Amino acid sequence: VLTSLRIESIPGTSNSILHSEMRIHSTSSDAAKKFRIYWLLLGIGIRLYMHSMLKAIKRRAEGVSSPSPIGPKQLQSH
Repeated sequence: VLTSLRIESIPGTSNSILHSEMRIHSTSSDAAKKFRIYWLLLGIGIRLYMHSMLKAIKRRAEGVSSPSPIGPKQLQSH
């Protein structure tokens, strides 16, 4: 499994496009069958994780901070 990220500048603007690509190469037909089962079971979670990572990269690139999951009151010790 190979995952790559590539940033492409949009000519004439200050914008960019982030490309994400995942490649799979199996060493045998048996390995390919096993990977299909693996991907069927775990693929949706992997795609959701990658989507959340891409959103975080976008926020950071645009200088937008994400809200903290822990509020100020939760940080105070009791």
